[in-house]
Amino acid sequence: MRFSLLSTAIAATLSSVVVAAPVARSTTLQDTVNTLAVLSEKTHKLQAPAQSITITNGPLIIIGQGPFPPILTGFTDIIKDVDTFAASYGRAVFDEAGCKTITEKYTSFVWVNQQLLNILIGKAGLFTTVPVIGDPVARVLRQLETRYDFLGFTFVDSCEGKGNVDIASNHKSLGETVAKAIESYEGLFGN
Repeated sequence: MRFSLLSTAIAATLSSVVVAAPVARSTTLQDTVNTLAVLSEKTHKLQAPAQSITITNGPLIIIGQGPFPPILTGFTDIIKDVDTFAASYGRAVFDEAGCKTITEKYTSFVWVNQQLLNILIGKAGLFTTVPVIGDPVARVLRQLETRYDFLGFTFVDSCEGKGNVDIASNHKSLGETVAKAIESYEGLFGN
């Protein structure tokens, strides 16, 4: 009896404790520019391994070798960076000059990603008889797609006027390229 009264009193006390929600800080222009620069650089570094994909070294993915494992690892690292940015993101609305800067950096980010994705799309055709390659590549590209959607929608929401339109256009173009890359690799395993 005493135990149940004590536990009821403790439960009542604990239920009245107010837990403060974390306060999200506003994301700065510099945070955004730095994130886009890092993501662009990491994406650019994946172009060389992607260009080195051949009919003979592509299947080495089965044993964790060849050019695909570093590409998949690189994409996973990019995904983690976007997740880190998302976790620290605080609602931001940038002025016209800030939006111009973000639009320029985002345009460069989209361009370098499309270069890499187009290389991968072209290389997918080499492996129509090696379906094991498609699944891990398509899986990481799907994850990347959701992160790129976050970035695009976030930047569109952060800018008004011409910057908003340009970012939305770039985001749409990148989304189409990512979707084509996913489709290219999903087709390798018949899904």
